[in-house]
Amino acid sequence: MTALAPIGVASWSAVVEHSMLSDDDWFDVEAYLGKRGHKYFSRGTKLWLAACAGLDGLDAGEGADGDLTGIAVGTNFGAHQTLREMHDVVLQSGPLALSPSFAPNFCVNLIAGQAAIRYGARRFNLTITTPATAGLDAIAIAARELAAGRCKSVLAGAAEEAIPVAPRHREGAVALLLTGDEAAGIEARLSGFGEARLPEAALPTIQWRSHFAAMLAATGQLGAQAIPLMLFADPARPPSQVTNMLAAAGLAIASVDARTVPAVHATLEPVMALLDTVKAVGNSGASMLFCYVGPAGALRLIRIDPA
Repeated sequence: MTALAPIGVASWSAVVEHSMLSDDDWFDVEAYLGKRGHKYFSRGTKLWLAACAGLDGLDAGEGADGDLTGIAVGTNFGAHQTLREMHDVVLQSGPLALSPSFAPNFCVNLIAGQAAIRYGARRFNLTITTPATAGLDAIAIAARELAAGRCKSVLAGAAEEAIPVAPRHREGAVALLLTGDEAAGIEARLSGFGEARLPEAALPTIQWRSHFAAMLAATGQLGAQAIPLMLFADPARPPSQVTNMLAAAGLAIASVDARTVPAVHATLEPVMALLDTVKAVGNSGASMLFCYVGPAGALRLIRIDPA
């Protein structure tokens, strides 16, 4: 974990279910992608392509910068419905009844791969599946690739299908167009990424303090002046527990805006929380530190600076 040169958020787009109380299908794929070319894609792939279609300055086809563009998307349930349908066909009619058209959906990288085909992105395409933090990890990977000069822009974010469990996570996709180009018009800058896992004990040991200090160094906040903290945490994690551990590791906190995120192992909500923080930085013109704590104690820190 190392501090990065600032990465710009050039634009963002979200296609997200507004209410989980209705059984109606809220997503009209043809409104985003047209009538053809997506029949056998997983629903998660369709959602991701729909979110990408809403990004400013991005057109389908092989653009001039295709050789310098990458794709990084996080998902935990991005092909759930298609795989469930295939499972039902096998149980009811046997494996020979499966259509070969569904075979590509066994590849977890189909979501990123289809976006790479649509937008001519040749640098890399990755689908990350870390529980709950996959979308944030995809954005961190994209930022590191940009900072290393391996690409000029990256489409990064998260896509999730709904699954029939309670509490159910929200369905949809969020896409961010990230760039290392200083000349590009941007909404905010991502300046550092850190990761750790919260210990079960209320107070951190020396080893945890050291690990947290390394995480703060990766965000540029170890020994730095106080910064407002936007904290999004699982309901089982008291905000004071998180802030006390961060403070013990050396983080100077100017203020805390603590919010609860659903206690589900899905990756869309954390990226939506990050987007809320990006908007807050844009509105206030002040730097903030984004902090997400997931159901299993996975912790991610991202420093966000104004454009």
